[in-house]
Amino acid sequence: MIIYGFSLVIGGILSIWAAALGRANLFTIAGAFLFGAALGWVVERMTLRFASGVVGSIYGAGNITPAPSYPVAETAVIRGRFAEAAEHYRHHIAAHPEDYEARLRLADLAVSHLGNLDEAERLYKEVRDAREDSWRELTAFNGLIDLHTKAGRQDRLKVELARFAERYAGSKHAVAARRRLEELKNDPDA
Repeated sequence: MIIYGFSLVIGGILSIWAAALGRANLFTIAGAFLFGAALGWVVERMTLRFASGVVGSIYGAGNITPAPSYPVAETAVIRGRFAEAAEHYRHHIAAHPEDYEARLRLADLAVSHLGNLDEAERLYKEVRDAREDSWRELTAFNGLIDLHTKAGRQDRLKVELARFAERYAGSKHAVAARRRLEELKNDPDA
């Protein structure tokens, strides 16, 4: 439609212009319509390329890896079967040791529903030390800091805050970690 529209509009305008100049003949009129069609083709190609890019950006167009899912474990969590869900995560991690997302989910489950703080700490440290993904590493750091805060493990909390501040030096989060570390050091009860 774009090609036909441009052909008619541009060709018509150029034909009228050629007629006004007194140069209208069969070749100039045909050339005007061909020029309009070529211009329409270029506009159509550019529009389609732009539209494809926009749609690709909106929907990811296959270049974004989907988030991993663990349907059996997630179903067990929804049903309140936390120990069963933990076993599914453990079996999955044994079969897929490179899956750090499963470790994070199991660690969160261990903290929130199972009360297994030692397992959660171990899993968070595995993710943090692997450095396979910056987002997961940051999540593991935060998980460790929250875990030690909730458990009242002041000595371990200080270590994690110092590591965090060193790892993300220069960021506002590192400044906050240093500030919290100083507060803990100055607290006589800590």
